[in-house]
Amino acid sequence: MNESTWRQQTTARLRGLARSLQAWTPGVLYGAVTGCAILPLVSAAQQGAIDVAGISSAHRDE
Repeated sequence: MNESTWRQQTTARLRGLARSLQAWTPGVLYGAVTGCAILPLVSAAQQGAIDVAGISSAHRDE
């Protein structure tokens, strides 16, 4: 393998990686935002600090 071949192969692989990252970004971003919003509720529910069933039933009464 010479330098030219290495550069061509590396460029092709990096471009492929960039395409993959662009395809993954919306899902990863949505998942991160969702996790940040829901994780505090899950943690509080596990510690008994809130009643998740009460929150959902209170919301339905509105």
